[in-house]
Amino acid sequence: MNAPDPIGYADAEHDFKGWPAPVPSRPSPADEAEQADYTDLIRAAYVKGHADGRRWQADAKTRAREQSQVERARWGPGGRKHFADPRPGDFPGREHEREAEAG
Repeated sequence: MNAPDPIGYADAEHDFKGWPAPVPSRPSPADEAEQADYTDLIRAAYVKGHADGRRWQADAKTRAREQSQVERARWGPGGRKHFADPRPGDFPGREHEREAEAG
C-alpha cells in the first residue's frame, strides 16, 4: 500500500529527469555575437571610466591649489591653528600698558 504524498515528491523525480541540461559543445553564432557585444561594451566603459578618472584627478589638483590659496588668504600664514596668535604690529592689549605704568 502506498502512503499518501501530501507534498508532491512523487512528481519531483519526473520533473528532474533531464536535469541538468546538456551543455552544448560549441556556442551558437548568436551567443558569440552577444559575447562580443558585451566585451565591446565593457571595454568602452573601462576606457571612458579611465578618461573620466584622469580628468577628475586633474580637476582635483587644480581645485586643491585654488583652495590652498583661499585658505592662506583667509587664515593668514600660520593657517587655522595660528589664526588668533599675535602678529607683528598687533595691539598688545591693556595688560602691556599696565606693566609699563607699574615699571
